[in-house]
Amino acid sequence: MTSSHPITERIPWWRHLSFPLLVKELTEQANRRRTYVVRFLYAAVLFALGVLAISGDASGNVRLGAGQEIFHNLVQLQFWLILIFLPATASGALTIEKERDTLSLLLITTIPPWSIVLQKFLSRLLPMLSFLLLGFPLLAVAYSYGGVGTTELLAAIGLLMLFAVQVAAVAVFCSVFSRTTGEAFISTYLVLAGMAAFDIWPMTQFATLSSGAIGIALARARIRILMTLGASAICLLLGSLLLERRAFLPPRNLLLQLFRRLDRFYEGMNQVTGGIVLVNDGNELPEEKPIAWRETSKKSLGTVRYLFRVLTVLEVSILCVAAWVNLNTVSQRNEMSQLLFILWVVSATMLCVHASGVIASERSHQTLDPLLTTPLTGADILLQKLAGVRRLIFVLLISFASIYGFQTWFQGFDFGYALVSFASAVIFLWLIAWGALWIGLRLNSPMKAVLTSMIAVVLVCAVPLVLESLLGRISVLDELSIPQIISNVSPVRIIQGIEAEGRFRFIRDNRLFFVNRGYITYLVLSGLLLIYGLLLWLIRSNCLKNADVLLQRIPEDSNAPINPMTAKGAATSDHISDAEQLASASV
Repeated sequence: MTSSHPITERIPWWRHLSFPLLVKELTEQANRRRTYVVRFLYAAVLFALGVLAISGDASGNVRLGAGQEIFHNLVQLQFWLILIFLPATASGALTIEKERDTLSLLLITTIPPWSIVLQKFLSRLLPMLSFLLLGFPLLAVAYSYGGVGTTELLAAIGLLMLFAVQVAAVAVFCSVFSRTTGEAFISTYLVLAGMAAFDIWPMTQFATLSSGAIGIALARARIRILMTLGASAICLLLGSLLLERRAFLPPRNLLLQLFRRLDRFYEGMNQVTGGIVLVNDGNELPEEKPIAWRETSKKSLGTVRYLFRVLTVLEVSILCVAAWVNLNTVSQRNEMSQLLFILWVVSATMLCVHASGVIASERSHQTLDPLLTTPLTGADILLQKLAGVRRLIFVLLISFASIYGFQTWFQGFDFGYALVSFASAVIFLWLIAWGALWIGLRLNSPMKAVLTSMIAVVLVCAVPLVLESLLGRISVLDELSIPQIISNVSPVRIIQGIEAEGRFRFIRDNRLFFVNRGYITYLVLSGLLLIYGLLLWLIRSNCLKNADVLLQRIPEDSNAPINPMTAKGAATSDHISDAEQLASASV
């Protein structure tokens, strides 16, 4: 004898096809400003890169019959944009309800689990399909240049939609299976990578379509298309079956669990070595700065012994590359510079994740309100919350100093290079940290804060480079070197300029002409760093000055009454979960 929901038994199955959750989701998305911001960013990136693909050579002339290459570039661009934007929006479909502990309310409604998963899937897929419509005019322009058949055009549009269905299905399944939005986001890419390894990947089908006769290619791609649809259906089916089982799992910190397993391993090894402890954090309670103590003793990226392990991994990599370069004794090699850029990517990612979640995670765990009741000012709370970030930046600066010190020694003790390069590391690392904190103060979801911080870093680095490519096609501006001046504002170009001048000035010549030009270049780079330093000071001052407002806390010197219905964050659709709205509607 099986048990079932007593209310669901009296409701015919076709009543569930009304999709009230889908209507509510789409209505909320239409009322959110974030929806239009994301749509604008998607369209801006798509059309900017599309113009670069269509514009052809520097003169802007494209020969007739060259539409096939342009068409393939645009379709691949659409694939990558789907792969970037859709997991970010779909991976939190159900984990947000888990984090707010409201998924249980959604499960006790008359909506069955399969309908919940399906409606969440459609609520993420339909906006992405509207994004795809923005790219179809670009495909039509490429089609007008010739070299592309109608069948290939329709097949590419179908494969783009199929890929969106696949990514959305995988993201929703990972959202059902995972405990947090961050886990769902990472696991989505891991599952997609596994599907790509087994050739369940629409990009492969598009390559097949563009490789030869279209009829033969379509015949070969049908099996893979069916495999992709089957994999998407399996993801949705598994999500429906596992929704109730995975609804009440407590969140966990995978990095912290890994470090604790290493602690148990080292404690077992200490029985052999005689109980040697290199780093002892201690368990004493704080005499002052309790928030800073909590950040540096209870968080994975704030504890000394855990940061020491991160530093060990970074330093071993740097020493191995430095030893290899020194043994080859070839000054033209730039392996250390490549390692430096990898370190920049890793450092920016770690700071975005850590700094943006300092306040956003407290809001998500509903622990910010007790924190705001402490007799501390908002600025003191922010400074103490950044204690773990300060330790992380100190560890990263040691790694940067190791690379810059080796480069200074290897290139003949160029102290100008050493000063400018280390100053760039200090300014950019703190700028990323305070910028991510400022974004985290304005967003409630840790995942949204992390993604927004990463997107902001990418835009600051990439927008000047894209403008250089676009404006460089205008001969008047190119003669005035305006595109080059704009591109030099990018942090990527600043870091490249420091590395190139520090490396090539010593290689080319030691004459006074090159030395003077090198110092002038260092002065220009120092001026650009001062601009970013000023931006860092402005962001930091804004966060500390308006800390109480950003924390949504009533300042102590404020006597004006605050209307809770008009206060920021009160009674907005971002703070009301799906289950709460459906429950209130049913009542």
